[in-house]
Amino acid sequence: MVGERDLDGLLDDRFSEIESLEGRAIDEALAEADRLARRAAALRTAIVERAERTQRFRDDGHRSPRAWMVAVTHTTNADAVATVRAARALRHLPALGSAFAAGDVPVGSLLCVTRRSGNPRAVDQLPAFDAVFAHWAALMPAEDFARLMVEWERRADPDGAHKEHQDATEHTNMSTSWVGAEFHGQFWCGALQGAEFEALLERLTRIEFETDWAEAVERLGDGNVNVAVLARTPGRRAFDALLKAMRVAEEQTRTTTEPVPCPSCGDSVLTPFTAPAEPLVNIVIDWDSFHDELTRHTGTGTVLDPDRVRH
Repeated sequence: MVGERDLDGLLDDRFSEIESLEGRAIDEALAEADRLARRAAALRTAIVERAERTQRFRDDGHRSPRAWMVAVTHTTNADAVATVRAARALRHLPALGSAFAAGDVPVGSLLCVTRRSGNPRAVDQLPAFDAVFAHWAALMPAEDFARLMVEWERRADPDGAHKEHQDATEHTNMSTSWVGAEFHGQFWCGALQGAEFEALLERLTRIEFETDWAEAVERLGDGNVNVAVLARTPGRRAFDALLKAMRVAEEQTRTTTEPVPCPSCGDSVLTPFTAPAEPLVNIVIDWDSFHDELTRHTGTGTVLDPDRVRH
């Protein structure tokens, strides 16, 4: 392909420069690499669009562009599905496509838009917002833009969004399992529950982060600490925070004797869980039976004085 050698040469030069990077040059190098990755993703998407439009994928016996892409690139099925969907959606979103090709739009933000083309009640409204999407996808952090798109879809498809949230809430579930020496768990819930869970977990995880930071300062000295030297990873801190919260909640329910407000509505009350009392077992047996059994087990005929036996 024309220019492949030039691109390889550019990337080789950038790889060779990594160890010499210092300070702000590291930031600039990452920004450049990310822009190149965005443009490469846009080129990849455009090639897939061309393959579908010309039916090239059928030449090798493939039944769909997705199957052809998986065969050619060895990518995952999910990635191929998302890329084909993006290629089709961008035919009707020229402004967004141009911004993506220029490297201005993160891949994640682009997919947040093109994913909505799978909603039959919202897809026809996408072209009218093409310029808006292109503008804000280039300016906003990807996570903020994702929330914007959720809100856009909710307004574009109010009935569908309401039903989707209702279904998600009604199908809230959680499962756990053992896999070898590992304990696995997963859960899913509605958006409101998820937002509350995310906020609570973020606050609890922040406490664990501050604990790790304080420990690192004591160990390495103030001014020598960054996230790379912290004792735990972000995922480990989140898990530890959740486990600690569960332990605290369990301990509180053990010791609470007064009703507590319902966390869902605040009006009604819940009867807290009370830990079961330790079982007390009394064994009742007459003296003759006890003496006979003791003799049988000890093999002696010693006569015991009942008044001296402690029981």
